[in-house]
Amino acid sequence: MDTSMRASMLARGAIIAAIAATAIAVACRSSGEEPTPTVTPGIEATPQATGTPVYGTPMALPPTPLPVERGVDDSSQGIGVYPALLSFPDTLRGREYFGTVGVMNGGSRALTYRFETVGDTAPWLSFVSLDRATPLSEIEVAPHDTTQVMVRALVPPAVTNGEYAGVIRVLTTTSAGADTESSGVGVNLGAEVSVRFAVSGTQRIEGQFIDAGASDVESGYPLRIQSSLVNTGNVQINPAIDVDIVDTAGNAVDHFSSADQVLFPNDRKQIITEWSTTGRTLGERIARIAVKYGALDLGTKEVHFTIVPVGTYTRRGELQEVRLTNKPQAGDLAKLVAVFNNTGQIETKGKFLGELYAGDRLIEQLSSSEQLLLPGGTGELEILARVAENGTYTVKGKVNYEGRETDVQSYTFRVGAQDGLSNTLKALIAAGAAAAILALGAGGWMFRRRSRAR
Repeated sequence: MDTSMRASMLARGAIIAAIAATAIAVACRSSGEEPTPTVTPGIEATPQATGTPVYGTPMALPPTPLPVERGVDDSSQGIGVYPALLSFPDTLRGREYFGTVGVMNGGSRALTYRFETVGDTAPWLSFVSLDRATPLSEIEVAPHDTTQVMVRALVPPAVTNGEYAGVIRVLTTTSAGADTESSGVGVNLGAEVSVRFAVSGTQRIEGQFIDAGASDVESGYPLRIQSSLVNTGNVQINPAIDVDIVDTAGNAVDHFSSADQVLFPNDRKQIITEWSTTGRTLGERIARIAVKYGALDLGTKEVHFTIVPVGTYTRRGELQEVRLTNKPQAGDLAKLVAVFNNTGQIETKGKFLGELYAGDRLIEQLSSSEQLLLPGGTGELEILARVAENGTYTVKGKVNYEGRETDVQSYTFRVGAQDGLSNTLKALIAAGAAAAILALGAGGWMFRRRSRAR
């Protein structure tokens, strides 16, 4: 076969391959499918009081690197956990404690991690989400992202005083690379967090009343008092918050109390108590907040506020977006967040209200918990939706903020697509690749035949 003929055959193969690639690109655009972003829920770091042990608070340590195995694909590299040591000092028998473990995925694709515990403390430990209520057996971490989980520790009631140790293993399974003999074989990779308990049997009931605050309020809207508390002891407490409302002359206006919040050891919380201003006289007032737990007196603080006429402040809000935060399969719960901005001049509570559709079919009504936002604040309202089967779903909804509503937003996502590609799209890609291979193979066969003919 002469040089011109060979060039012609190679050019023909390249053209067919280009046509196949173009068809794939067009199919990708027409499918409208995009990778689903994963959002890692945030957790407020708990500061350590001077001279007080921290129960399970992540330490400022570098992540523990995973062993790098020859032939493992790049998505397994850079996996790490923190802290290196999770310490529970001065714990009590029969008590519950919580710590935080962070899992980092330094690879180029999402990975699922599972948890194992070994050692003396293994039966004491379990894993829950950041709400401390939802059990977890595994988590998915997006590429180049970090997710945190809570470690729930329940010290046995019959254990003796002393030191106890264990290990938390964070494991994932990936396949070996094609350049090794173990190609396609699952490889377990992981990292470890050491766990230490000191069971003392000595109960310490301690805490601090850090600060209190309140903003001016329009008549008819609730006054919200924010009390910042921290539990520096080693047992959970239910602090009682007593509030006296007085006028500027010190005359009593009203009294109310609240004791429905639990603080675990080393917890720090902003506890919000509300007082109705309906029917109250306009003007300046003083709130005296006293916090106690049994015989433990955490102190008293005062905040000044003013009851102003309705319409004094502008109340505005904006639903910025709705987005999916996980990759649900059929039968799972889809987790979404509605991002709400308080663009007004006064604090407000926002709640998402919406509907889930499969095509044009209404599946269920949706709502989130209510969240308080200060002026200029942004909050993520979590929405859970059951997706029973594969298909395309749309969430439509708005945020109601104390009688006012945002514009409606919609968000569409797909359940059942693997790796961001639908079955139809996969078939198109496979067909395009096959066409290119056949074309190049035909060119090679023609080249061999013509060579033999010569």
